Amino acid sequence: MGCAGSKTAPETTLARQLAQAAWDGNLASVRSLLERGAPPDTERYGGFSNGHHSALNGASRNGHASIVKLLLEQPIRASNRLDVESRCQSPWEVTCLQQAAYWGRADCARILLAHGASVDALSGPGCGTKNAKSIAQEMKNNQWQELVAALDLLEATK
Repeated sequence: MGCAGSKTAPETTLARQLAQAAWDGNLASVRSLLERGAPPDTERYGGFSNGHHSALNGASRNGHASIVKLLLEQPIRASNRLDVESRCQSPWEVTCLQQAAYWGRADCARILLAHGASVDALSGPGCGTKNAKSIAQEMKNNQWQELVAALDLLEATK
């Protein structure tokens, strides 16, 4: 994950601010920070909210679908694509889709799936080494049934 040592101080600061704004669901701040040059791939710059979450991971966890969509639309300098498989820090090591599954964020899950999120990826040991569908079925939070239906639909079209 991003070591801030090779990044500039302003990028690191902006990445941390962006991760926090995404976590909080502050769309206006997210837009402003992106316009000011904040890197959307905050994990590469040591930008984590709540000690563990990249901007995309935190927004997915907390159900901020408009922020998830906005972040995924941003160009990334190195790869031209935000890593939809980025994970939160240990011990959970869950992907953005798994975060959405855990908390039952169906809208976020649909956006992540449209951008290529893996339904087969397994979480880290802190979340029991499970895929997103298993996590949603176990936790039964919020819109978990919608989320499972979206995962089933995607699997049926493979």
